[in-house]
Amino acid sequence: MRICVLLTVLVVAACSSSPSESPEPSSAAQQQVSAAASPTGTRYGARFTLCARGSYASYAVFRDKSRSQTVPPGQCTTKAFALEDGPHRAHLYGIDADLDRAFLIGTDWFGSDYDANLQTTGTPANPDWSEF
Repeated sequence: MRICVLLTVLVVAACSSSPSESPEPSSAAQQQVSAAASPTGTRYGARFTLCARGSYASYAVFRDKSRSQTVPPGQCTTKAFALEDGPHRAHLYGIDADLDRAFLIGTDWFGSDYDANLQTTGTPANPDWSEF
């Protein structure tokens, strides 16, 4: 049985001029650190980011049949993949709210050792996607 654990730690450093003041974290002092631990030593390699920059919501379905969150127009979502998972395929879908159905926009392949940053654009009648 393979057990994986993903730990996310938010480190905040701040200084205060007097002991009675609450320290305010500065954006430069905030750092997010992610680490993974498992019996097999799984490390997370690729991150997939999808932004819906068209007039419709979008999502991605991956080769392992998992999917991203549905992304409303103007927003983004990110999913991490284990380094050992190999190359990844993402089918990009849009949702036509007027017809209440999904439509295929396109397909992208990305490696396990680099991030994929994709955006969907256009309208349900004329959808498109690109890297950013």
